[in-house]
Amino acid sequence: MRVSNADITFRLIYSIRYRQNCQNDNFFSFNLTIRELTTPLSLHQDKLSL
Repeated sequence: MRVSNADITFRLIYSIRYRQNCQNDNFFSFNLTIRELTTPLSLHQDKLSL
């Protein structure tokens, strides 16, 4: 699946903000991976609702 630069940029910024809000959650603290960047955005909707 091709991922646009804008989509990756959005996910990078969002993941950093999400990480800052969940500093006590070790699972999400440093969990930005290529897999996250390449999964369909719909799979991230549960996180976006936060």
